[in-house]
Amino acid sequence: MNWEAIASLAEVVGAVAVVVTLFYLSYQLRRSNIHARRLEENVTTDQVSRMRMALIQDKAVAELFLAGSESMSKLDPASHIRFDNLMNEYFWTAEQMWDRVRVGTLEKEIWDNNISVYTAYISSTGGKEWWQTRKETFPKEFVSEIDSAMNLGDV
Repeated sequence: MNWEAIASLAEVVGAVAVVVTLFYLSYQLRRSNIHARRLEENVTTDQVSRMRMALIQDKAVAELFLAGSESMSKLDPASHIRFDNLMNEYFWTAEQMWDRVRVGTLEKEIWDNNISVYTAYISSTGGKEWWQTRKETFPKEFVSEIDSAMNLGDV
């Protein structure tokens, strides 16, 4: 065997190695994307669970939520601040979920399954009062999504 044949064989072996490497990298990239999506879903689930657990574990928080939902104007100043911050937490969690779907790191189905919960929070009198005073603090596209789900438009 001469050097030219050895060089040709080495080129073929090198080309095969490159193709095998590309397939392996493609496989690893797919696995990494699956892992990243699952991580985003776990983080989202944890955020939503913490918000629900606040209502479940603390009667005062649940009572505040009910009173604020009835009407923010009936709340004393301290309760008003607490309700405002509680709703902000709920809706920043919602915005983060929405944004994860928007950038493609979370399945749209998860947002679709949860948007009714968030719109229920602002369908009450106090919820509507809060949303009208705070929605400008959220991204416009998110506000449009929530308003559209509520059929509010630009109220």
